[in-house]
Parts: sequence; C-alpha cells; structure tokens
Amino acid sequence: MEVHAEIDSLKSEIAALRADIGLLQSDHDALYRKVASFEASNKHRNLQRLRPPSRHLPPADDPPLILDSYFDDSIKAYFASEATSVGQKPAQNAPSGDSLVAIQERTRQGAYALLESIHRFGGITAFPINDVLYDSSEDALLGLRFDVLSHSSNAFLPSHYVILRRILLKDQRTHWQVFRYTTPAYISLDACKHHLQDPDESRGLRKFCEHIRDALVATQFKHDTIKHICSLSYTDFGSDTSDAIPLALKEIDLQCRRIVLSLAKYSIELHLTSTAIESVSSTLPEAAAFHLTALLTNATIDTLKTAFSSALIYLREENII
Repeated sequence: MEVHAEIDSLKSEIAALRADIGLLQSDHDALYRKVASFEASNKHRNLQRLRPPSRHLPPADDPPLILDSYFDDSIKAYFASEATSVGQKPAQNAPSGDSLVAIQERTRQGAYALLESIHRFGGITAFPINDVLYDSSEDALLGLRFDVLSHSSNAFLPSHYVILRRILLKDQRTHWQVFRYTTPAYISLDACKHHLQDPDESRGLRKFCEHIRDALVATQFKHDTIKHICSLSYTDFGSDTSDAIPLALKEIDLQCRRIVLSLAKYSIELHLTSTAIESVSSTLPEAAAFHLTALLTNATIDTLKTAFSSALIYLREENII
C-alpha cells in the first residue's frame, strides 16, 4: 500500500510540474510573439539600439568555461554527433543576436559546461556514448573519463578515457569489456579488468575506475614531488643559508620510474617503485656515493625531502659540493 501511495504522490507531482511547464511555455510564446510583432512593425524604421557609454573594465579574473573539443583519434568517432559521423555539416549554433532564444541557448550551454567541470573535480566521470547511460542493451557503449590534478603546475592534466562495451556471455549474462582507451602504457588494464566481471555491476565498475585513477594519481604524485625537490634551495633543505638550488632535473620518464638529477658537476640516477626509491647510482666519489646510496635507498616518496636534506648536509660538510 505504501508503494502505491508513493506512486500516486509522484504522479501528482509530475502533473503539477507539467502544469507549471505549460504556464511557462505560454509566457515564453507570448513574449516571443511580442518580439516578432515589434520587429515586423518597425523593420522599415531606421532604429538604433541605445548603447551605454564605453567603460574601461578591468580584466575578469574568472577562468573561461572548459569545453572538450578534442579527443584522441582512437576514440574521436565515438564522440561525434550523428550528422558529423555521416559526413554532413554539424548543426549551426543558436543565433548570435540578443534575441530571447539566443540568450536562453547560451545560458543553457554555459550551465551544462560549468556543471560538467564541477563533476570532473572528483576525478572520475561517466558519460553516455549511445544516448543512454548504462544502456542495458547488448553492444552498449559507456565512456569513462579520468582527470588528475598536477600540484606542481596547479592545473589539470589532459584527460584520459576508457570506453567500455557491454557484451553478452554464453549464459545470457552481460558485463562490460574494455573497448578503447587512451590511458598511458604503464597503466595495466589487464590487471583490473576482472572487476568488470563482478556480479554486482556498480561495484565492479567502481573498483575498475578506482584502480585506474589510483595508478594515475600515484604516478603524478611522484612527478610533483620530484619537481618540488628540484625547486628547493639549500636553505629549504636546511643545510645552510644559500639561496642556490642544488638539484636540477635532467631526465625523467613518463612513469617516473627512472630519474636523473644533476648536483654540481655530478649526476644522480634514481629508480623508483610506486612508493619508494628502489636503487641509487651516482658519479660522486666512491665513499660519498656509498653514503648517498645508504641515505636515499628505500626512502619513501613522502620522505624524499628529508632524505635529500640529510644527503646534502653530508656532502656540504665533506666539501664535495
């Protein structure tokens, strides 16, 4: 009985909303007719719109809305509209004039773009490719977008995408399968695709997405930490009061697995795991190189600054640098 009561309540709310929409539509039509009538009756007059005096306004601090207009070639076709996909010209945008329709269109597009940008702060967003999100039909497509913030540049990196396809199994069950992706080569989708076979589809999708983003975030954290270390002076490291920056980044791979730093006339090569320094080699004198290796090996990414502080203090005391 409670379910029926809730259904009746929802039907009543839907009916009330439809009535409100009808009233708003009537007002819109009336305003539109007035504008059309005014333009028709004055089209032969040389009317000029009153313009306010020009003012020198300071530049706005608000950043522009982010609209995705480029996708990797491997997935670009799946984001094109139907008209574009068959070679037709895309539909024209709303009129650029200050008519009521143009203003409403621009306002709606801006609101959608702003809402999408807000959702993307979470790092993982899903979006439909064939009109319906989580389409239950066979061969449905689902897009997943991953966004990662770089703390060294205070900006979001280019998004990574994974497109999933729903496939039908022999036992008539369905599950998602990786179809296209733009994630880096060091992200092993094979290591997490088993989550997509979870009987609980929502849980499996969540674990699959979290595995990918965790790997992206961990790698970017290493990049940010290394760049931060290379921006610090001797004073920041606590070795002395010099404002000189001792470390400079010479080489770094995409995964932040191998890093080469320069220190004065010497070089230091680091090999990192996902969380710590695995091995160290350098061109320092033998005793100093041994001491540096002991200080840096197994240091975690979180304690990298402390480890380098100890190493630099030692090298300065020994007058090596």
